[in-house]
Amino acid sequence: MRTFIVLWVTTAFSFVPSNSLSQNAIIKVDTDTVISATEMFELIQEQLGYKFVYNDKIIAEAPKISLVKGKIEANDLLLSALNPIDCTYELTENRTIIVKKNRTFNSSVQQLRVRGTIKDAGGVPLIGASVLEKGTSNGTQSDFDGNFTIDVSGNDAVLVVSYVGFATQELPVAGQSTFNITLKESAAALDEVVVTALGIERSKKSLAYSVTEVGGEEFTEARETNVANALAGKVAGVSVNKTVSGPGGTARVMIRGNTSLTGNNQPLYVVDGIPIDNSNQGSAGMWGGSDGGDGIGNINPDDIESMTVLKGNTAAALYGSRASNGVILITTKSGKLNQGLRVEINSNYVFEEAINLLDPQKEYGHGFNGEKPTTQSIAWDAGESSWGARLDGSDVIQFDGVSRPYSYSGNNFDKFYRTGSTFTNTVSLSGGTADIGYRFGVSNMENESIMPNSEMKRQNFSVNLHGKGLNDKLKFKSSAQYILQDVKNQPGLADSPNNANYSVWQLPVTTNIYDLKGDPNRLGAHPEDATDLYGTQGQKGYELLPSSSIWFQNPYWAAYQQQRGYSKDRVLGSASVQYDINEWVYIKGRAGIDQWDRLSGGIGPTGTGYAPNGSISESQRKHKETNFDIMLGSDHEFDNGIAYNFLAGANKLRIQENTTSVSSNNFALPFFYSVANGISNSGGSDITRLGTHSVYGQAEISYNDWLFLTGSGRNDWFSTLNGRSIFYPSVGLSAILSDVVNMPEVIDFAKFRTAWAQVGGSTDPYALNQFYGLGVAQNGIPQGGISGSTVANSELVPLMVTEFEVGLNMQLFERRLGIDFSYYDKRTEDDILNATISQTSGYTSAKVNVGEVTNKGVELLLTGTPIRTNDFSWDVSFNMSYNKSKVVSLLDPEVDNEVLNIERSRSLNTWVQHIEGLPYGQISGFKYVRDANGDIALDDSGLPIQDTDAGFVPFGTGVHPFVAGLRNSFRYKNLTLSFLIDMKDGAVMHSGTNGQLYRRGVHKNTLVGRENGLGVLPASQIANYYNYIYNNISEEFIYDSGFIKLREITLGFRIPKNVLDDTFIENATLSFVARNLWLIHSSVDNVDPESSYNAGNGQGLEFFGLPQTKSFGFNLNVSF
Repeated sequence: MRTFIVLWVTTAFSFVPSNSLSQNAIIKVDTDTVISATEMFELIQEQLGYKFVYNDKIIAEAPKISLVKGKIEANDLLLSALNPIDCTYELTENRTIIVKKNRTFNSSVQQLRVRGTIKDAGGVPLIGASVLEKGTSNGTQSDFDGNFTIDVSGNDAVLVVSYVGFATQELPVAGQSTFNITLKESAAALDEVVVTALGIERSKKSLAYSVTEVGGEEFTEARETNVANALAGKVAGVSVNKTVSGPGGTARVMIRGNTSLTGNNQPLYVVDGIPIDNSNQGSAGMWGGSDGGDGIGNINPDDIESMTVLKGNTAAALYGSRASNGVILITTKSGKLNQGLRVEINSNYVFEEAINLLDPQKEYGHGFNGEKPTTQSIAWDAGESSWGARLDGSDVIQFDGVSRPYSYSGNNFDKFYRTGSTFTNTVSLSGGTADIGYRFGVSNMENESIMPNSEMKRQNFSVNLHGKGLNDKLKFKSSAQYILQDVKNQPGLADSPNNANYSVWQLPVTTNIYDLKGDPNRLGAHPEDATDLYGTQGQKGYELLPSSSIWFQNPYWAAYQQQRGYSKDRVLGSASVQYDINEWVYIKGRAGIDQWDRLSGGIGPTGTGYAPNGSISESQRKHKETNFDIMLGSDHEFDNGIAYNFLAGANKLRIQENTTSVSSNNFALPFFYSVANGISNSGGSDITRLGTHSVYGQAEISYNDWLFLTGSGRNDWFSTLNGRSIFYPSVGLSAILSDVVNMPEVIDFAKFRTAWAQVGGSTDPYALNQFYGLGVAQNGIPQGGISGSTVANSELVPLMVTEFEVGLNMQLFERRLGIDFSYYDKRTEDDILNATISQTSGYTSAKVNVGEVTNKGVELLLTGTPIRTNDFSWDVSFNMSYNKSKVVSLLDPEVDNEVLNIERSRSLNTWVQHIEGLPYGQISGFKYVRDANGDIALDDSGLPIQDTDAGFVPFGTGVHPFVAGLRNSFRYKNLTLSFLIDMKDGAVMHSGTNGQLYRRGVHKNTLVGRENGLGVLPASQIANYYNYIYNNISEEFIYDSGFIKLREITLGFRIPKNVLDDTFIENATLSFVARNLWLIHSSVDNVDPESSYNAGNGQGLEFFGLPQTKSFGFNLNVSF
């Protein structure tokens, strides 16, 4: 959202005195506000030091002025209040401004009447534009349609036409009686102010690096439960992977590629100037698990004023070691000074549906070797096998001993997953006096997942205060959030235990999933004793297994009886105080805290197929992070056009985390779920402490507001490294070429920028030395020993990321077209990772500084306004980025083509690997042996041949190098329509789900050979063919994971003002909102190309995650 100043003035601008304030006298507006003329005088006095002399009765007639966050020339600001009351001002030598009435114009010399229309470059009428006869006080203003009429002294008169935010024009009358005037926006009006590192607000044109600001409204309509997911497709250079894992799921956000081979690659999130914890609290792996959520997912979208993405190292260098992956700054909403009480209510309700891409074969049912089961025992064994006979509608026995028609039983996918919903209500109170602005907010969100019996509730309470005192020399800001989050039964993912998706997707089409409900009071359980059919597993209340395999769970049992979840209390707070020592020097202190307490647990109930005696686990994790900053700053502009901005400061960071866990197995009393009821118990606790001390500084020197040179430095001292510190320098240059070079007429603005920076990173606590721990007790005495399986390294040094960036920003065709282009070259060296060592040493790995990764890429943002009239406008933006990554070296620089395994697929035959010389995160596995024609070669038994000679081969990266987004926004009077198309390309994925569908005979491709066999392989053994492929051939399940999606759409209607005039409501907007409505393009069978079961570095593996969802609903915003 553009943050430049726009003053909507509905009355005339007239006389401009010759002794007016300098163009360099700039007023900074911190936030949107409405002020009176006297308050405007106070604002100018506060920032520029001028005193005012005026008549109270005259000034009382001046209209109020609407200000939007940004910068404005003091002269324009003054005239916006004085012209409507026919006043001007004089500036004395002792910095006093005298306000007085204009002289009366002598109408007897008027000789010529002039009419005209004033519009902007888009043809929109400008209301209240000033039309002045030069050298006189004779003036008028344009009306609602931009029209004006003025009587001037004669043909020699010159019209001076001005409007706040636009360049002033002088037009000789020269006998002309009609004028059609088009004003151009001035560069000063477009001097956007953005929040940068450490919360410093800077002019965007001075920045030597790429920054993108996303307005808070982008997150509040077509919203996500995790606000980070809403960034998808909106920012060039930012890739978002939504982990489809149910309520409270984690978001993976990457800025300009992955910088670390095995470490954290997500950006640092900073809320109101304070870094917050965004660690993942649990995730699924090859053997299963669930998503424990992250930190950014706790933030309420309705509290966000803006989100600023600092993409380059230069932009983030002031944050030091925590900023090697970029920084995302979140500014929360606050009240405005001099504003009465304002109440805002936002209500958002959306439905959520599972996107059913599963397209199973519907011609063959449960059974083996092309035959129907003839007994309950065979049918139970075949509960996960679709290798039976062709469907013929005859009665055939099933897993529970009941005979049912051997025919398609319906869509089990749609039967099992429910329609989810998210209902969010937020109420805020805001306002302010002349000295204090405030905002209080409370929000309640209730989310029901598409997974039955899975839900999340979140309550957010927020308060923001800011103000001034001590003759405006003292300024303070504070914000606090209290967050309560409760997640019930987050779904199991990946492998089968606790994962309902695993069974739902693989059930034979002859099995109706409703037959697995069993006991209506204990879904998924035997309603009566059935030990005669199932043995001990058939006891009443035990899991009703659809198959004799204990790992093929009843999906209702997994959803309703397996219990897991967590609750989290979190406090985020920041407070800062700034004292202005004089007009150009200030001192500032800031403190912040992020503290949370998370209770989690799980129950494996009595009767679970794979663990019938039951289990229970409980864990509590407490996290506290504090930041303290002290800063000294100065900024000043000299008469020769040189200006500077300087900041120096220090930071103290402390993080502490305590974890206590306990688990118990084999309940002595069935169905009694208590840790004390377990026969075998275990537990432990862990304490982590770390700290960092830092000093930092930044200086900017500018010349005539077109050339800017910026340098910064930060030095960190880590508790996690052996007395070592690291210095992070950065330097940048920005030049407004359009201010000093004669450009073609079509170019309105052009800026060149370049920057270089280094940032680094430390390691986890306690990596320098082996540490002692207590283990299992013997004779009641805990046995101590060296903990961990990794060899410590006292010589570790920080990893280092060096980046060079160059860019160009342009505005063309009356600012109808905007271009923002960046090229970057980023290199990571001395990465910190665990190197595998021989287990005969007693350890499995050693902590070392090794590895080098590069990321080179381009980013492009195009913005345009093809049509803009008074009633209709069309805005379009396109962003794209391409990142070329390369693993330059791994553990041993002397070894070529070295490989580092990152994550293994559940099928065990595919890995995510780092391979020297190739892009980051290669999906690797075995391929087919093929003949000279490219056909698959078969062995003597008719099975495909695994290419063991080639061994593991890379099929491509699992990380999309190309990411793009296209947004179109239309406005017709009070109606708005906006939609976003999101696209990614250049990566592959290994679909374990499709592999399992091959293995079970569910995939449509497995129809081939069922009737006549394949080659020498008879039809009765065709299952062996597809099972062999699943276990041995990765190539079959490698897919191009590129996609195009209709990511977001909103259709809004703002109730006209005249309708609300007789009500207490100030504004009201009703919108239809939707997300993920259409998968426009995909090459992946049965699953969504974005499917992933965790947010780790091993991207590109998929195995029975929760289905992707589409959502649609309504958003209502009312203020009064």
